[in-house]
Amino acid sequence: MPDPMNFRPSWFHARDCGLLVANPFSRKAFTGEEESRIVVAPGTTLRIRFGILVHGSDGAQASDSDAAYRDFLEVLTTEPSLKPSVDLPKASR
Repeated sequence: MPDPMNFRPSWFHARDCGLLVANPFSRKAFTGEEESRIVVAPGTTLRIRFGILVHGSDGAQASDSDAAYRDFLEVLTTEPSLKPSVDLPKASR
């Protein structure tokens, strides 16, 4: 689950070997758009945050991913240690 304050949306993909990836950097590979360059100036921070929802059941109980994302957003906005320490401008999407 991406933090909406991340500098751009991410592309998610999975492989048969179990690799699960959220990648905000490969814009050209996923969209055909121009390559992007992210520059983090000395003394600044680039924070990219994601939440992970692990849900297991016997199939009788469905996962409510919308509610889980709302909970994730609530934690991001109410937990002081999770608030961004540096405000960076969002890159062009």
